[in-house]
This record gives sequence, C-alpha cells and structure tokens, in this order.
Amino acid sequence: AVLENLLAEFAQEREEKVHLIDRCGLTEFLWDQTSRHYGYRPHDPGIADFALTLFKSCYAMGTGGESKLAAEALVLFKRWKNDRTFEEAFETLSDTYSNVLAIKDDLKQRDFRDLIELDYFREIDREIIRNLVHEVAEQTAPLADVNNWIRQRRQSHWFDEFRHLYGAIQYAAEFLEAIGRVNLAMESVADGVGRYVKSWYRIDRLYRKFIHHSRQSAQASLMSELSERIENLYVNNFLLKLNDSFQSHIDKLDRWAAPSVTRQRDFFARHVAPFRAKDQKICVIISDALRYEIAEELLGRIRSIDRYDAEIEPMLSMVPSYTQLGMAALLPNKELRIA
Repeated sequence: AVLENLLAEFAQEREEKVHLIDRCGLTEFLWDQTSRHYGYRPHDPGIADFALTLFKSCYAMGTGGESKLAAEALVLFKRWKNDRTFEEAFETLSDTYSNVLAIKDDLKQRDFRDLIELDYFREIDREIIRNLVHEVAEQTAPLADVNNWIRQRRQSHWFDEFRHLYGAIQYAAEFLEAIGRVNLAMESVADGVGRYVKSWYRIDRLYRKFIHHSRQSAQASLMSELSERIENLYVNNFLLKLNDSFQSHIDKLDRWAAPSVTRQRDFFARHVAPFRAKDQKICVIISDALRYEIAEELLGRIRSIDRYDAEIEPMLSMVPSYTQLGMAALLPNKELRIA
C-alpha cells in the first residue's frame, strides 16, 4: 500500500510522501523491505527508478525476458494497475515508460498471440488490433480464435478505449464466416422471402454492426484493409447476387404476389380489423423503411424483458415501394391507384 501511494504521487510529480518518510528516518527501512519482498536491489534506490524497473520487469516477465525483480513484484504491479484509485497514475506512467522502453518497436518483433494476456501499455492493444485486422481481412485466423482473443482482451485495462475497434473486428470475422457459407439460391419469390427471414438477414445485420463500430472507432486508416474487404463482399457477393436471384423469379410472375407471404395492403384486415371488430383499442407504430434485420433485433430486445412478448412476420411491399403508397396500403382499402 505504501508503494502504491508513492507510485501515484510520483505520477503526479509530487514528493510530499517521500519527504515524510525521509523525515521519519524510514527511507532505508522502506528500501530494505522492498528488496526483501520484491528483489529490488539497486545501488541508489528511489521511487523513480523503482517505477521504471517495475514496468520493465513485469513486461519482461510477460514476454519471456529476464526480470530484475522477483515474481511477487508482478502481484504488486497487477494489484496497483487494477485499482481504480490509481488508474490515472498507472496510465500516466504507462504512457511515459512506453516511450522510454521503446515498447512499440519491441512489439513489432513479437507474435501478437503471445501478447493477448498483457495490458501494461496502450501499444499492446494497438499492436494486437493491427494484427487482428490483417488476420481477419485475409481470413487466416478461424472465427473461434478471433472471438476467443477478443473475449480475453475484454479484461484489458484499455479495452473500453478500443471497444469499437474490437467490435468492428469481431463483426467482420462473423460476417466473413457467414458470407462464405451462404447459398443464395431460391425456388421462388416466396422461398426467397422465407430464406431471408430465416437466415440471410444476419448478413445485413453483421454488415450494419461492422459499419457502426468502424465509424465509431474513428480509425478509418487502421480499418481500411478490412473495410475494403467487407464492402466488396457485401456489394458483389451478397447484394448483387441476392438481387439477381430475386429478379430471375420476379421476371416469371404474372402479378406481384408471393403465396404464403402476406401483402402489405392486407395489413389492416389481418392485424387491425379483428381488434376493431371487438371494439378494442390498438396502437400502430409505423417506422418508414425499417430494415427487417433491425426489427428482428428489436424483437429479441422486447422478448428479453420479462413482462413482454413479441412476434415478427414479413410482409410483401407494394410496388413501387415509395412512402406515400406504402402508407396508404396500411389503411383500410379496396383499390389503390396512382393519381
């Protein structure tokens, strides 16, 4: 506890506690105890030298190097690092010693897999993220491994700062896995709708999640390799192929309909009229252009609340699918026409 407070004071560039110990004649005793507990035995001990030695030694322990301190020093270091009281002090000294110890250059010589459990410097997260971006973009790392690495990084001191980058990487890995397995063949328009609401919608969702976290990270250059890969596959291997597959069946239709799929213009008769027939009130909320995959996510959130339940059902849009016609189709009607 004494050393933790001295480290915090040193990070603030203050010396009141150090001088207090000295005035009480306890300086020699302090460093004798530090030597006995943590193996710190320099010729001229001091808190500045101890702090540097602590960071250097603990990093060495985590990377298979030689440490000047005993193993108990790592226990002290982790306890201090993880204590919210000393969070600011740890981050200040970590950034300082990251430059002093040339951590960025050292990390380039290491396999990022060996760094997954370390979080002593911000640069460790940056190096891991750079490598994950490349591994996922090239699809050289299995999805299970990517998910496991990111799950381990959630324990990192710096995770909150990099959460959107990790989120983008994780959704990108899941997207690449999903799009690599998808088969966009369909037997009819109705079959295509059924397949979309059963599984294909996930690709739209994973793409949206990736875009969201990528933008929130504000690290466009860092994510560029992965962004280009995702965008290319989404447009050419999903949207284009899905549209072509639908169009081949739409071209065979005599009228715009898909058996077993409710038409948008039947919404009132199917979902509202039964309540009105019983003189019951019903509230209808209309969200223009709400993507099905977002509605499906909303469904899950509603169901997660104990006292609510929810269902989801696709409907076949009016054609042409513009707002005014779609709004009119939700009202009771017998015939709709474009004026």
